[in-house]
Amino acid sequence: MKLLPQPKEIINLDGHFNINHSTMISLVDNSRVSLENAMELKKQLGLLLGYYPSITSVITTDKPNMIYLQIAEMEEEEYEIRINDNYVFINGGSQKGVFYGIQTLIQLIVNYQTELPALIIKDKPYFNNRGFYHDITRGEVPTLDTLKRIVDLISSYKINQLQLYVEHSFAFEQFHEIWSDVDPITAEEILLLDEYCQKKHVELVPSMSTFGHLYRILSTKSYAHLCELDNSDKGEFSFIKRQLHHTLDVSNPLSFEFVEKMINEFVPLFTSKQFNICADETFDLGKGKTKELAEKVGTGKLYVDFLNKIIKSVKSHNKTVMMWGDIIAKYPEYINEIPDDVIFLHWDYSYKPNENRVKIFSDVNRLFYLCPAVWSWNRLLPAHKLAHSNILNTVMYGVKYSSMGILNTNWGDFGQINFLSSSVPGMIQGAAYSWNPDCDHDLSDINQKIAQIHYHDNDGKLINLVNEISELQLFTFGELVCYIERGDKFNENISYEDIEKTNKRINESIDILFDYLHKVPQDKQIDIQEMILAAKGIVLLNKLLHVFHIFELKLDKELRVEPKLLAIEFEKWFYEYGKLWRMRNKESELHRLKDFFMMLSLKLRSY
Repeated sequence: MKLLPQPKEIINLDGHFNINHSTMISLVDNSRVSLENAMELKKQLGLLLGYYPSITSVITTDKPNMIYLQIAEMEEEEYEIRINDNYVFINGGSQKGVFYGIQTLIQLIVNYQTELPALIIKDKPYFNNRGFYHDITRGEVPTLDTLKRIVDLISSYKINQLQLYVEHSFAFEQFHEIWSDVDPITAEEILLLDEYCQKKHVELVPSMSTFGHLYRILSTKSYAHLCELDNSDKGEFSFIKRQLHHTLDVSNPLSFEFVEKMINEFVPLFTSKQFNICADETFDLGKGKTKELAEKVGTGKLYVDFLNKIIKSVKSHNKTVMMWGDIIAKYPEYINEIPDDVIFLHWDYSYKPNENRVKIFSDVNRLFYLCPAVWSWNRLLPAHKLAHSNILNTVMYGVKYSSMGILNTNWGDFGQINFLSSSVPGMIQGAAYSWNPDCDHDLSDINQKIAQIHYHDNDGKLINLVNEISELQLFTFGELVCYIERGDKFNENISYEDIEKTNKRINESIDILFDYLHKVPQDKQIDIQEMILAAKGIVLLNKLLHVFHIFELKLDKELRVEPKLLAIEFEKWFYEYGKLWRMRNKESELHRLKDFFMMLSLKLRSY
């Protein structure tokens, strides 16, 4: 029985329940059970079976051939499913519990179609807070429809919190200059998304950079003077510099005034009682305009004093403050100067995260989430093994040190070349482990379950195939950017024969992926298209590695790839990439990737 997340308890019984043309969905005491939940089940039955059952309401539960939905005395997110020959019963501790029971029933139907085995499932989550964090700043700004599809996706795996990372990608009424060329998310779209999230029992938590990581804002003519470093509005765009600089000058009173205006405009759009102020990676603090001040009072003191101003501003809106914990972890002596109700978001994206860094927050009894990553950024396909180990170990630390929750992150560094589909396996793994840390932890097994449940792949091979392709990236997009912009080293010890053999295997896998286009549900076909195009891009980057060996590193090797022809291949590939980008996203910052690949084509044509 393939279920994700894996329920806490499954009791198998004799018999089965047949869904047929007269099966109905019934609300037991409809004054307490949401019609929205019944409509969700009806919609999914229609998509899976082609049958849209009628919905009714009853006082008694003795009528056969019914799927009963009922609120019962149990914890809010707890649910129970009972299936016998006569009925299906879903009890939930609240509307949310019933909703989660419906998601499990839908997976049972994916497994067994119309003939459901008799059983009892008793289930509830380990962590009350299970989140997904999605970057909508560094490249892609999804359409509202795509954002709703993300909510559908995460809620179906019982994730109950969504955060969208915003720097300049919101259409601030007061600050038109900072978002004028990025197709931002609008206030209306946030309001509509917030309403949609509530229907799916997902809390949409606002998340906005308020201290560091303000590249676009501090690169404008109007606000460059607020940057810690001078001349932040000068020079060409750089993916790397965008990540490493652009921290506010905390000695300038106008810096906080600017932040407070952003907060005041952003906060009212969300029903959530929480607000993530970010405040991470303030790399330049104390290195520019505040250098003398930092030498006098200490960089940690500078950080915490400005931080507390931001916290006070957010709390004036009756919001609980969340913040990334990387900077304050460097200055643990100042943790207790931060209000006790602030929730720290501790991230460590290593294969085996540092346990001692987790203890920084648990040892002083502070509130904290642990935040792993799906590890898809800077790559065309995610680092599956790294992501799985990171997510699993992070969740286990969460259990050991009583974390409030798990917030699984999906970033878009270096232009967000990673497609949305690349985050799906890691997202589902995070959902599965944060709901039930005691479930099976084998990567191949959970990949098989994802393929079967999410993509309706009966053989369960799809995600393991993509996993294999991801391991064949000999030269990642991130490595290419770091070489072009900074001259970083890359692998010199891969022969052309190795590249040719690797690409042959990838091309064989692309043929297999193509067959999945007619196997998966229609709404998942775009995922397969993205996987195929990502694999094709990996082939080109692997070829580029050989060309760079010859022309950049001057290695004494025979040229097997014609650079000008490779330039044409990249141009054709990026044209298809742009079409897929636009199927899910606004134009947003696609132009930055286009500029990069056009530069690469010119470079190849110059050889």
